Amino acid sequence: MSVPIVGSLVVPAPIYRESMETGEGAAILLDVRRSSGHLFYPGTDREFWVPTRQIGGIPPDAVPEGSQEDYLSKLLLFLDTEACALVEYDTETATLEITYPGMDRAKLLELITMLGDTLDDYAIRPGSMQVALLELTLKNLPPPAFSA
Repeated sequence: MSVPIVGSLVVPAPIYRESMETGEGAAILLDVRRSSGHLFYPGTDREFWVPTRQIGGIPPDAVPEGSQEDYLSKLLLFLDTEACALVEYDTETATLEITYPGMDRAKLLELITMLGDTLDDYAIRPGSMQVALLELTLKNLPPPAFSA
């Protein structure tokens, strides 16, 4: 299996899925390291590191459009996210710290428009020479499509 990019909807190999007890739902890939990927299941509020060779991508239409999984995946893909950390999370609100390659003013305005009423607050900080850090606080998130 080739490893999907950060923000993709994914599922681990069946042997991992069974031991994680997350049901049949899709996870969002938050980070990829050399040999492992960080998976997040919004419906169960659970996170796992899984060997990258055991992670497979799924088509975007495998989750209902407008679900929390779909919403967060599209957000991370829009930003060309390199890594995402959950600072705070419950099923209706989230604070995300996103490492991304940066954006111009037009893309920032597009992001603000795209997030609409779910955007509660944001802060952009320098990360390194190649990336920036975006802290997003979101509210009134759509419900997850899957739960355990």
